[in-house]
Amino acid sequence: MRPAKIKRIDHSFLRRLQKSSHFERVWVSHHDFAKHLKKRLRHGDISSAQEYFEKTKQAALEPSLIYAVPSRRLHLLYIGHGWVDVVSEDGRLITSFPLEEPVTKLLQKEPKAIKIEPRALRTGYNKRKKG
Repeated sequence: MRPAKIKRIDHSFLRRLQKSSHFERVWVSHHDFAKHLKKRLRHGDISSAQEYFEKTKQAALEPSLIYAVPSRRLHLLYIGHGWVDVVSEDGRLITSFPLEEPVTKLLQKEPKAIKIEPRALRTGYNKRKKG
C-alpha cells in the first residue's frame, strides 16, 4: 500500500467535502446517498440531511483515527466524534454511520486495516508555495 495513494484519496475526499454545498455530490452515487439518508433518519441517528452532512464532515475533517483498508480497492475509514465515514479509492463516500461499538470490534471485520496518524497524513495540505 503506497502512502502517496492514501494521501491522494484523503485529499480528494476532503476537497470534495469542503467545496460541495450538496451532500449527495460527495457520495459514490445519488442512489447510495438516498438509501443511507433514509436509513439514518429511520434509525434516529440524525434529524435531517444537513445534520448528516455535518456529522460526516466533522468525522473526516477532525478524525481521531484513520485506517486504510486494503481490499479489492483501497478504502479509508475516518473515525471521529462518535461517527465513522468509509471512503472509496475515488475519494467518494461509501457510507457514514454512528460508531456504536468499540473501534476494536469494528476493526475485527477489517483484519488488514492499517492505522494512519491523521496529522502525519495531512502534513503539507495547506502550505502555500513560495514564489
